[in-house]
Amino acid sequence: MGSSFPRRSSDPRRRAVRAVTLDAIALVSVLAVLSATACRPAHGSAGGLALWLEVRSVAVAPARAAREDGASGVGLALNAMSDAERSRMAETLGHLADRLEREHNPLVDDLDDESDVHSEVAGLARERLPMLTAAAALAQGQWASADRRLTVRATTGCAPDARCIPLGVHADSSDDRVATRARFLAWPVAYGVVLRPPSDRARAVVEALRTRADGSRIALVLGEEDLHALRFSAALPELADGIARIDRWAPEGAPMKELFRRLSARDATSDDLRWLTLPSGALLVVPRLGALASVDAFVNEVRVRVGAVTAQVEWLALPPG
Repeated sequence: MGSSFPRRSSDPRRRAVRAVTLDAIALVSVLAVLSATACRPAHGSAGGLALWLEVRSVAVAPARAAREDGASGVGLALNAMSDAERSRMAETLGHLADRLEREHNPLVDDLDDESDVHSEVAGLARERLPMLTAAAALAQGQWASADRRLTVRATTGCAPDARCIPLGVHADSSDDRVATRARFLAWPVAYGVVLRPPSDRARAVVEALRTRADGSRIALVLGEEDLHALRFSAALPELADGIARIDRWAPEGAPMKELFRRLSARDATSDDLRWLTLPSGALLVVPRLGALASVDAFVNEVRVRVGAVTAQVEWLALPPG
């Protein structure tokens, strides 16, 4: 039997250790909550754009590397065109389809100037291919590296075991290798601009941003009404008819045939952007793929075009820089 005094003398030290341990546990718990709050946002965070990039750096099965529904983005590209642009494109495709049909009819002499038709088609391709490329990439919503060891998904809330990269005016500007690759894979949203013009200047801003110009770095301009359903116009049936005729008469491997197939309205009716909701009154401006080498110039072009229409605009998302 020993004295109890030594045990009592050690109690203060034990109590101190216990207190420090409890404080540490409480601190870790608080940090965990803050971390979860920062990386698993609720709707309406990230400067008004409730969108994050969920990044995983593990090998994945090929089936998870891309959308299984074959999202083409054709509807997005068509919605980014004005009715007048659709009509001009339908007219160009109609001329080409007429020429191809005449070439297959031995009873008809084709006296048209072939160079004119090919010039129109080449101009159409230069104008629309960057738009279709951006629309197809945006529509995926999830992207993967060539080796499928890095996958990126646009989301409003990340899984607990994934890395989150926020988008918005406070976008993550981390320049580590994984973050840089993730943003490149998800370039339509990671390097896109989201802005909200005054309601009375919204149409003018859209028209200014969609105006075609040589050397422009802008691929797509989309509002909330453009994201989830194909906007009808009188040119759509003519456009679909011209594409179907070209697909029928043009030989396999013919230049631009793939372009016309990608423009097919048959692929334009699905909602490719179920995962994306823009803030009310906002516009998404997507750069051309070739503009990623000069993102600052792309952003400056957007600012200049918008500034020519209105000085009052809310910038909800900008590329990191």
